[in-house]
Amino acid sequence: MRQIAKETGISIGALYHYFPDKKSIGEQLFQHAAHRFAADAAQQVQPHKDRSTRMEALQDFIQQNQADLTRVLLLGIDHHRLYPDGRDITQGTMRSFKGILTAVVGLETNETELLFTLLCGVLVRGLLDPEDVHLQEQLTVLN
Repeated sequence: MRQIAKETGISIGALYHYFPDKKSIGEQLFQHAAHRFAADAAQQVQPHKDRSTRMEALQDFIQQNQADLTRVLLLGIDHHRLYPDGRDITQGTMRSFKGILTAVVGLETNETELLFTLLCGVLVRGLLDPEDVHLQEQLTVLN
């Protein structure tokens, strides 16, 4: 909590006023980041009329925000790993994110599952071997 307070410039007392512990901060941070990405993606994708153009816009958004999406994924993985009793938060946030993808792009549920799985896999591969993964090439299978 001291490190969080130092990094944010907020006193420890103020942090505890809003969050009872680090777990709560992590949950809120993860939920906020995931929902923010979904809202930003919606803003970039929704104005397009046809599905093909919306999908291209989503691919562009993902590529432009790959580093931040990777950080959100890592937040979710860390929360899921460190707080087994809070896994409903992680799972609920991911389901919400997928629901927004489905609605924004106009995908069928199985297509959203494929996109989400591909995206998570590519982001993890990019962490493990950045030279081996080219996000844009991987996303073209969705067209």
